[in-house]
Amino acid sequence: MYNKGTRYLEKGNYAKALQCFKKQGITHSFKELHLNMGNAYRGIMQPSKALEQYKLANDPAIPFADGRFIEHYPLAINNIGLLAYACGDDETAIEHYKSALTLDPLHFDAVWNYASALLRSKNCSSEVGWKAYEYRFKRSGYKNPLDVSLVTWDGISPGRGIVVQTEQGLGDKIMFGRYLRRLTEYFEFVDVVCHPSLDCFFSDYGIVRSVSESSANVTIGICSLAQWFYGTDEKWLEGKFNVRKFDSKKFNVGVVWSGSTTHANNHNRSCHVRHFSDLASSDTVLYGLNPADAKGKNIVDISSTDWTSTAETVLGLDCVVTVDTSIVHLCGTLGVDCIMIQPMWETDFRWGRPGDKNVWYDSVTVLENNGWGNVFPKVQKLLAERKKNTLEKRNACTEK
Repeated sequence: MYNKGTRYLEKGNYAKALQCFKKQGITHSFKELHLNMGNAYRGIMQPSKALEQYKLANDPAIPFADGRFIEHYPLAINNIGLLAYACGDDETAIEHYKSALTLDPLHFDAVWNYASALLRSKNCSSEVGWKAYEYRFKRSGYKNPLDVSLVTWDGISPGRGIVVQTEQGLGDKIMFGRYLRRLTEYFEFVDVVCHPSLDCFFSDYGIVRSVSESSANVTIGICSLAQWFYGTDEKWLEGKFNVRKFDSKKFNVGVVWSGSTTHANNHNRSCHVRHFSDLASSDTVLYGLNPADAKGKNIVDISSTDWTSTAETVLGLDCVVTVDTSIVHLCGTLGVDCIMIQPMWETDFRWGRPGDKNVWYDSVTVLENNGWGNVFPKVQKLLAERKKNTLEKRNACTEK
């Protein structure tokens, strides 16, 4: 029954998982059971019940499934930290990650989680946070996507050439691309390994499909550049794309209401399209920016089939309203006005905490999400202000 519940948990079916775990608990209570019950409660955003289960998992009086007893369970302590992080309490999360690492210095998941909490609380300026971020490749179940056949650049030594390997999500590739120009201070040439769909972003550099195609003698993952160059310098794509023309008599808004279904937190960051449909009005036109999911009431499908056309569209719009997807990074990198709605739970480190100014992108306004019904009136208010200012400026220019 425990194994059945664990399979449901891995698939994100938290309700079914809890049913199985509760049945298992009737006959046999053990640490792994309480740990996964905590994970299931965290998945359905019930932090008090999750914390209760994590504490039971850490209880010295409760054994493992095989009958062993230990004084403290590092994985349970780490997960208490994860729960605090999900609730926005970075300081408490950091203390629990430190406690877990004191017990098990090789608990690489805790190192990675520690990095996320540090970087969110320090607004990306934590040197220790970026060093810990390098442990992303050692997380449990994570397969290193990088080719390690070349020596990894040490961040100091100059050379003839370096090949940068893009990694993680689309947003990461756009976000960390800001540091490529810094490499030209160290190397005669910079090559980038990327998917063909991203060539338009990296066309100022050599483009290869694998490390073996490059004649560089060192390599690095694109996200690792932050540990050497962390800072803002966000608008690295400005001037690379044409601007798509829209009706200047209207207030033109791009919208994105969902992200990739494979994203671990997608159920908390995506919402029903109806929330966005209500943003339309007689002088506000909505354009769907998701090629595969651009249909909705009052939303015009603009048929962007690649990143070049998407960038051109974004540049022509007056504003973009979106959930946490790669479009936010594109807008910020192009300097386009963007309103991003945070996920309801477990927000990413790069968006900071409620009330913080986003340090990654000056043009991005981040809204705390305490429920879709609560956040969209704030979106409506911000859009109304932007529309008033935009249309007034255009009318003034027309009169002149």
